[in-house]
Amino acid sequence: MNNMDLSVVLPAYNASSKLRKTVEQIILKSNNTHLKYEIIIAEDGSKDGTYEIAEKLTKENNNIIHLHEDKKLGRGGALSNSFRKTNGKVVLYTDVDLEIPLDYLDEIITPVLSNEFDVSIAAKRHPLSETKSPKTREIMSLTYNFLVRKLLKSKIYCHQTGMKAFNREIIDKVLPHVEDKMWFWDTEIIVISQWMGYKINQVPVKCGYAFDGTTVNYKDSLDMFFSIFKLRSRRKSFLNLHRY
Repeated sequence: MNNMDLSVVLPAYNASSKLRKTVEQIILKSNNTHLKYEIIIAEDGSKDGTYEIAEKLTKENNNIIHLHEDKKLGRGGALSNSFRKTNGKVVLYTDVDLEIPLDYLDEIITPVLSNEFDVSIAAKRHPLSETKSPKTREIMSLTYNFLVRKLLKSKIYCHQTGMKAFNREIIDKVLPHVEDKMWFWDTEIIVISQWMGYKINQVPVKCGYAFDGTTVNYKDSLDMFFSIFKLRSRRKSFLNLHRY
């Protein structure tokens, strides 16, 4: 591992309409941090030209790495694969739609860079956050996070928000226990990090809801709810085997 400060992982599946603009914004913000950084585009079996855009971006900027998979790994699978290949002291990922503004990048990564926290996340459900979203989505999110806190003994307000930063040293310790390859990955990695005793910082945010044709559907949502119970069934045996 080299002396890179920050790795920014950007999951990109069929994101041709927004990838270049998002990468350019990340470059601008990362340059302002004066940190040594890399941007990893985790391009997961796209069929809409995202591959070609990602390849072109890597040729334009030496800080960009394109990780392509011909066979779709799933969002969580692509993130796990990319995390293992990062070089930064801090690994941050953000969703390609930038629902969480990059203005929060410094606030999220600084506590991890300073070793004050092991993980730092944007928390849309934090009492101090101000967010806008459709009523149905709001109810589903509140219900989901309530169940995760209740059934999985989590102390986190919001588990699925798309901006999270991790100390690179803990990734190799946590990822082997993360089984989900799709959308529940976010919740699973945060919950298991808590079970393993890592300190998590929660940053309140102000953001709107940008509908961007997200690939989350009702089946994905149901799978996530069922996954809460599957992870709950692992909790006792996990804690018995791994006493940190």
